[in-house]
This record gives sequence, structure tokens and C-alpha cells, in this order.
Amino acid sequence: MEKDIIAQGDVLLVSDSIPENAKVLEKKTIAEGEVSGHRHDVSSGCDLLESDLGQMYVKVKGARERIQHLLGKETPTGEHDEIEFVADSYRVELQREWRRKEIVRNAD
Repeated sequence: MEKDIIAQGDVLLVSDSIPENAKVLEKKTIAEGEVSGHRHDVSSGCDLLESDLGQMYVKVKGARERIQHLLGKETPTGEHDEIEFVADSYRVELQREWRRKEIVRNAD
């Protein structure tokens, strides 16, 4: 089965099933930019979930749901376009930066 892959900045979403033990989180933000203050948010018809191993997932419940790149409460940054979801569930992968002695999450 072919996977649907969505990339928006340092966030990568890969269509995947959600483990039964995953719990719904009370947030819509997948990742935040530590330097610029931007965020990658899913729209209101989506849930963010986390497995007992700490892996994050997106459950798409409505039609035309999307990931947005925002600054402040609701202001699109213009840096990345909104992307509509095609699949009904995704595994979240955050880009990592390799350094000689450590692996760190990208700060942008």
C-alpha cells in the first residue's frame, strides 16, 4: 500500500494507522518554532494523539481538514502553504539535526 506523505517545514506526516493505546491530546499544535514563534497546527476537525511510546499521530475526522503554519493566534506566516489531508490518519515525524556527538530537534 502506498503511503501519503506530507511535509511542511520540519514536520513530516506519513499516512499510518494509529495504535489502540494512543490517547487524545488537548492541543492542535504539532510543533512550535523556538526562534520565530511560529507553529504547525492541525485544523479543528483533527485530533492529535500520543502513543504510550511517545509517538504523535493525527486523526483526521472531517473533510477538507489541513495543517497550517501560523504566527500568533491565527495569522498564516506565508512561509508554508496550508496542506489538505488526504488520508484519515498520520504518524508525525519531526526533523532532527545530526551533530557529531548528539542528535537534536531542529530549531527554526
